Amino acid sequence: MKPRALLLHGGPGLPDYLDPLPEELAPLFDLDRYTQGRHLDVPAFVVEALDHLRAPSWIVGHSWGGYLGLHVAATAPDRVLGLVLIGSLGAVGDGGWEAAGPRLVSRLTDDERAALERAQPGEGLAIVWPGYFSHRELAPPYPGWRTDPEVLESIYAWVQEHGSELAPALAGLDLPVLILHGTCDHIPLEPVQATAALLPGAELHVLEGIGHFPWLERPGIVHDAAVDFVSSRSS
Repeated sequence: MKPRALLLHGGPGLPDYLDPLPEELAPLFDLDRYTQGRHLDVPAFVVEALDHLRAPSWIVGHSWGGYLGLHVAATAPDRVLGLVLIGSLGAVGDGGWEAAGPRLVSRLTDDERAALERAQPGEGLAIVWPGYFSHRELAPPYPGWRTDPEVLESIYAWVQEHGSELAPALAGLDLPVLILHGTCDHIPLEPVQATAALLPGAELHVLEGIGHFPWLERPGIVHDAAVDFVSSRSS
């Protein structure tokens, strides 16, 4: 019988964009997913996620969703069987959030940077989209998402103020944690490495030449990285 898992997408303030990742995970997990609501602080997102944990489950989180999963585990460790964090912010300090933006912008062309400066609130994601990938030719057509600037700015401010509280809350938490992070991810590797060192049950897989969306750049890579880890810790 497959263990339950709750999928947490990134953002914050985006719809659930994780397809086709669930297809890779379906052989490993009995999956649940939802589109996150509109909240202006991290605790409200945690409460919402816990409402979807109807039984103890794994959490699979991408980007902001991985950071949210870490908060859920710190808040209610008895309801979390383990974590799979993909391209996630780290648990130390701001998790690499402040550094991630400039790293992303540095990958843009001069014309894209100029367009970004002219963009209206919520329009910038379409411009920086190629920067999320190890090579811009691997980027699929932009899916048309729009960010919610108020949510993004409010959560960023919350993390800058309270982010240092997460690591002490997680220290010593004995859960299986698989961390997958690409060398071409705009989120820096250092806070992710520090997060792996913080958690005794963590295993970090650095994905060479992979950007922020591993399952789009190399279909099957998440399944292949997770299958042995999850099966050995779900028996």
